[in-house]
Amino acid sequence: MTSSHTLLIEPNRLFRQGLKHLLAGTRFDVGAEFDTVQLAFSAGEAVGAPELVISGQPVKDEADARALREMFPTARIVVLADDLSVEALRAAMGGGADGFLSKSVAPEALIQSLQLVTLGEKV
Repeated sequence: MTSSHTLLIEPNRLFRQGLKHLLAGTRFDVGAEFDTVQLAFSAGEAVGAPELVISGQPVKDEADARALREMFPTARIVVLADDLSVEALRAAMGGGADGFLSKSVAPEALIQSLQLVTLGEKV
């Protein structure tokens, strides 16, 4: 199983730690984690070049997602959302996200979706 350098952005510390625990033992090796996209940006090159970025920070508009895409141009980006509104989906995908999933998704479905995204699929 090939390891994927994964960056985790999630404002809720408990959810972030739970997600990190869930990903332990999978191919998704969490190399860095941040509360906000802005903190990830400020870390700059120290973050490296992740293959996968998982962001639970709300996407307000396409500019939010586009900024993440510009910061990590080669990474696959998955947005985890509290709200599965059409507007949030449109903003995330229109801004360059590769996946848009509910935070209430089943753990097995999340792992399978992340695997599909790393293979180049849109989820």
